[in-house]
Amino acid sequence: MNHVSNLFIRIIFCLIGILPVGFCISQTIEKIDFVSEGKQVVITYNLVNCKPKENYEVSLVFVDQTTQQQISPRKLKGNIRNKTCGSKRIVWDISKDIKSLSGTFYPEIALNAYPKGPVDINGYEYDIVKIGSQEWFTENLRTTKFNDGTNIQYVPNEIDWQYLSNNGWCYYQNDSSKNDLYGKLYNWYTLNPVANGNKNICPIGWHVPSDDEWEVLITYLGGKYNAGKKMIRNDNNIWGVFNSTEINSSVFSALPNGYRGYDGIYYDGEAGAYWWSSTQSDSENAWYRNITNENFKVNNFDGSKNDGIAIRCLKD
Repeated sequence: MNHVSNLFIRIIFCLIGILPVGFCISQTIEKIDFVSEGKQVVITYNLVNCKPKENYEVSLVFVDQTTQQQISPRKLKGNIRNKTCGSKRIVWDISKDIKSLSGTFYPEIALNAYPKGPVDINGYEYDIVKIGSQEWFTENLRTTKFNDGTNIQYVPNEIDWQYLSNNGWCYYQNDSSKNDLYGKLYNWYTLNPVANGNKNICPIGWHVPSDDEWEVLITYLGGKYNAGKKMIRNDNNIWGVFNSTEINSSVFSALPNGYRGYDGIYYDGEAGAYWWSSTQSDSENAWYRNITNENFKVNNFDGSKNDGIAIRCLKD
């Protein structure tokens, strides 16, 4: 049996309580478990006894039981930052941190209160994630106002939507119950400073990403053919794809929110996710990114400025 296998088995013993390590049980962490998948370590746990409206950040180290030397995994993905109560999952790409392992190790998991996320002018608070050099919302924008308090028009009517030449928003399929999960849809005039009087729809310190800023994200996640599955959140198999360590490994947490066409009709609910960029392609069209459940490629298209598309904010 090689050293890595020995390490894996001994960590399993610790996690299920066979080794007396003490730290494996915490007031706020239960049911810690562990499995190796190729060169990756998958750790699952339950976060319990959370304080109301308080989120947590998880830190994880492995400690050599003999020398007490700590190994701090750098290549961690999954449920680490801004977490509330529930079942969680962390993936450690062990091969990218450590080349050779021997000895008996045990994990130490600690929790700290996570700083509150940005809050929009309506009072909606947003989870965030750092991906490479960028910080993104992990959910779509839900505001009905610019960040100076100015209202954005609510336009549920199909005909009225077709003829908009200034800002407007709607719920997907005019269904307000979709707001918390999918956010709202906005036409491009809402985020264009020329059309909206130089206003910002994102909270102070955040902005609608340009097409180039979207490209930075997609490139960091491996390019348009590889990034999609790393960006999608597959709750209840909503995307119709098998779960794997690749799914939502970036914690971008995209859901298939669909869009509203310039004709006022809704399309692609539970089949595609769409987000505006702040970059126009010509006087009538602007660039957006989308992922569909056809192949999970991240596409870059230009669409009518009258389309209703979701917004993800990026930190300045």
